[in-house]
Amino acid sequence: MVEPFRSRLAALLGATPRIRTIEVLHRMRQAGYPGGKSALYEMVRALRPRDTSVLSRFKGLPGVLSQHALGSVMVRYAAGGRERIHFFVSCLGHSRFMHASLVGRARLEPLLRSLLAGFEAFGGVPLVAVFDRPRLLIVGRDGQRIDWNDTLGQVALDYRFVPELRAPGVGQDEGSIGDLVEFVRRGFFKGRRFQGGDDVPAQLADWLREVNSERPCGAMGVAPASRLAADRGCLRPLAIPPGEYALRFAIVVDEPGFVEFQGRRYAMPPEMVGIPGLLWLYPESLTIVAGRRRFEYARVPERPAPRRARIGAPRGRLRPETREALDLVTLAEPGVPDAVNRHRLFWKTEVE
Repeated sequence: MVEPFRSRLAALLGATPRIRTIEVLHRMRQAGYPGGKSALYEMVRALRPRDTSVLSRFKGLPGVLSQHALGSVMVRYAAGGRERIHFFVSCLGHSRFMHASLVGRARLEPLLRSLLAGFEAFGGVPLVAVFDRPRLLIVGRDGQRIDWNDTLGQVALDYRFVPELRAPGVGQDEGSIGDLVEFVRRGFFKGRRFQGGDDVPAQLADWLREVNSERPCGAMGVAPASRLAADRGCLRPLAIPPGEYALRFAIVVDEPGFVEFQGRRYAMPPEMVGIPGLLWLYPESLTIVAGRRRFEYARVPERPAPRRARIGAPRGRLRPETREALDLVTLAEPGVPDAVNRHRLFWKTEVE
């Protein structure tokens, strides 16, 4: 009775391989299928394309695979007010050992720092890191070809892992590691009360200890910590301690002699304008290498980029001799360009 619908069923599954079986039954009923669901379900199992993704093939092997996702949630505080919190969560495929951290803002640097913190919590680096919701990590796609962000690509080379994307619809079944963001949202953020923003990190650490060491995993029946030793026996050691690792970004020295990064300007010699270089971003400092020269800077708190991208006159144009003086003093006093852009009317007094 189901055989006359084989070609129609094969076409439907070929076009939408992740379609739910109950939806397949509904569409076949609309197409005139008169039989029972058992025979149809059997044919669906035979015709549905097999899942050949990395997540499905290696998720049960120790030390091979980890999954990572960036999520956000709106939190209301008991003391009043609310806040949108961004978090990054990582999970090992074999033991289901989990790590999560608050990232402040959905930016590339905190995301990658959290990725390395997850590897450190695991005790090593897996062979494959599967990313879910990777908007910040990929530049584009051309069919099966993925154009990864250059900074992530360098991290992958330095720590020797292969980045991979989770295929749509894979890993969404009950107890899988595919639903990481919803697991953290419901299990932690929706299940607890927070007095304020300072209360969240401490409660997150307590919740991670509970889910990793005390609560049995729904898919495995035991706590993830009891299976972690098998993972750690296969993980690669961290090539560089995460606290000492520098993320790398391509830069170009701008006029009249500075590099702008994350809303801050770092003074450079005027003769280096137009020279490309590399910015090495450490947790507490940064280094700019341009040409054959190297410049060290202390990191300052990130702030929004100024309205003007370049040093400009507060009102009208700067006179040539004033601009020349500013170009020269920038090398000795990096704060001068910010002073000019910060105080449009009284900048001369502050510079003097």
